[in-house]
Amino acid sequence: MQVYIYHRNFPKDPRWMKFGLVDGMWLLELAHTICEFYGLYYLTVSRYGDPTVFLAFTPEVAALPFFDGLIAMLGGCHSTWTVTP
Repeated sequence: MQVYIYHRNFPKDPRWMKFGLVDGMWLLELAHTICEFYGLYYLTVSRYGDPTVFLAFTPEVAALPFFDGLIAMLGGCHSTWTVTP
């Protein structure tokens, strides 16, 4: 919803910002959410009662800090672009 409102309210923003930065961040947020919920489902439902599941990270859970870093970097870039003259 926020991406739709952004595109509607700021039609004169550069194309690279609209389609690269904002939409790219939305896709990264979507991938982050999918990995997070899949990892949670795997740990709590698929491997219920197996304490050895906590000895190693699954690839989905290991990818979460990577997505966090990319999303934070893109958010900082967007804030810097909109604040600087």
